[in-house]
Amino acid sequence: MVLSGIINKMELFKCDNSKTINTMTKILCVPKRSLIPTVISYISGFVAGSKEIRYSQSYSSKKEYTSDIISATNAGLGFVVIFVGLGVFNSLDFGLFLFTVQIISSIALNKIRNRNTSLNKLTKNNKSVSFIKSFTSSVNESVTVAITLCGYVVIFSLAISTFCSLTSENIKPYISSLLEISSGILSSNLLSSSAHSLFLCGFSVGFGGFCVIFQTISACENEYIDKIYFIKYKLIHGVLCAIPCYFYALYKKISIFDSVEAISLSTTNYFSISFSALFIFFLMLKLKNFLKNIDFFN
Repeated sequence: MVLSGIINKMELFKCDNSKTINTMTKILCVPKRSLIPTVISYISGFVAGSKEIRYSQSYSSKKEYTSDIISATNAGLGFVVIFVGLGVFNSLDFGLFLFTVQIISSIALNKIRNRNTSLNKLTKNNKSVSFIKSFTSSVNESVTVAITLCGYVVIFSLAISTFCSLTSENIKPYISSLLEISSGILSSNLLSSSAHSLFLCGFSVGFGGFCVIFQTISACENEYIDKIYFIKYKLIHGVLCAIPCYFYALYKKISIFDSVEAISLSTTNYFSISFSALFIFFLMLKLKNFLKNIDFFN
């Protein structure tokens, strides 16, 4: 989250009319103003990208702003491939498959929502700040957001425990997947078949759970978000991710791998890979201009 803040505050990557930028906006089906937050979300995951989108930049309605928030709310590469794929299902192939399905379904929904939106829309020009100022403000914002996110995880974990204690074991995975993504994925092994487990896992990744939805709303400008519109499209995204996963399990044998040690190791690798991927992305953003023109102190 710190790196994503630095990228935006220092304007290290400006979405101009270059061929690369135009190609990326057409492929991802998002306006230029939300291109970088969307890419960041694919790398680092929920909230990291969406928290950088501000209503004051160039939006004329809540729905338009919410649409860009939805585009930038995705499960990250490390989480899907390492934690879900290797940690829970012991399958790198499934992790890569699920991440690909998530991106394709996300792009499809972006295409639907933005069919009447100009992809050339940019944010209003903001004054770029120095590295020191952007770093310190990004750290402060990230710490605040991280504390808030942890608070939601604790609250929703307690809610899951309460609801699940009052229901049967067969209902627990569905309640968990609706409320919190990690709990939903981990509890999918309670289902009787691998097809149902992967279906629920795919839904959890696409939807994110109400915990992620509340985290995103709290990290962004709450009063400008159309909550119903947001939840509707995240539910659709969940279904679009779930269906291919169901057929994946039918045609390819996969077993639940619930080793605590493996999941713990995959969690560590997930954070390492997410940080490394975002750091590489950070270095690629016009590194030459960064070194030549950057003002470190003023």
